[in-house]
Amino acid sequence: MLYKKIVISDDLWQIIRNEMTMFAISKIQSLDKPTIIQNAISIPRDQFIMNVPSFNQFLDQYELKINNLWLSVTKRIGPHLDFSEDSTDYDDYQNKPRTRSLATNWPIFNTENSSTIFYTPRPDHRFIKKGLLGFNENDLDIIDQFTLESPTVMRADVIHSVKVLNDLPRISYSIRYTSEPTILFK
Repeated sequence: MLYKKIVISDDLWQIIRNEMTMFAISKIQSLDKPTIIQNAISIPRDQFIMNVPSFNQFLDQYELKINNLWLSVTKRIGPHLDFSEDSTDYDDYQNKPRTRSLATNWPIFNTENSSTIFYTPRPDHRFIKKGLLGFNENDLDIIDQFTLESPTVMRADVIHSVKVLNDLPRISYSIRYTSEPTILFK
């Protein structure tokens, strides 16, 4: 399994989404030149928790704590691997033990017009090292994909990309935790 929609009540999701949306709007408007990391704005954890208190209440029921998070405002994110900053190539990445491989994505705007696509590399693949390991899309085979229409937990240690199918940016939060959120992936 590469991804799973998170089980959350519609009422709670609407409260969380409203708080996330208001915080996203204020964050985007307050930045002269956003700190961009791979098409994402790094968000201080304490600031997020203060402005989106219902999200923290949701996490408390699963005993999860935010490690880091990004507000993604993008039209495209090329094929890449998360958690790969210390890897030199794909084989090196595959052979390194990882304590985390899951991330959650939370839709805010225009996510219904986007696809998150998972790939497997062909034997002759090439990679591009730009902080994270990136890949040439022509060297990959698609193995699965989903549309981010509701909160989703996904395998961020599998090569993936984001494509937006219209001219508007996709806005979402991508969140990592201090421990694996496996309880959300069951």
